[in-house]
Amino acid sequence: MAKVEELTPQQLSETNLKPRGRVYPSPINWRDQFLYQFILDRFSDDNENQRELFDRSNPSKFQVKDKADWMAAGTKFVSGTLRGIKSKLDYLQRLGVTRLWINPPWRQASN
Repeated sequence: MAKVEELTPQQLSETNLKPRGRVYPSPINWRDQFLYQFILDRFSDDNENQRELFDRSNPSKFQVKDKADWMAAGTKFVSGTLRGIKSKLDYLQRLGVTRLWINPPWRQASN
């Protein structure tokens, strides 16, 4: 099986821009839309109910113990999922969001 990298166009002229399925038209006026943009792996994994919520009355409880570990954690995949997005659709709708812009997961370039 070919790797994704081998199938990826290297130049825009090599890109097939023909839609692979049903295409939804853009809104007539984008000024009427509330766009919410996020990076998938930084959003939600739908497991928030298994973690302790931040306590504003006791912020020192959540203070980083090892700053180097905390900084390194920011360079790793955090594990947000499409299920996590789905679990937050009601919340996003209550915010007034009308369109989602989902960026691909961030990955550190390997050497």
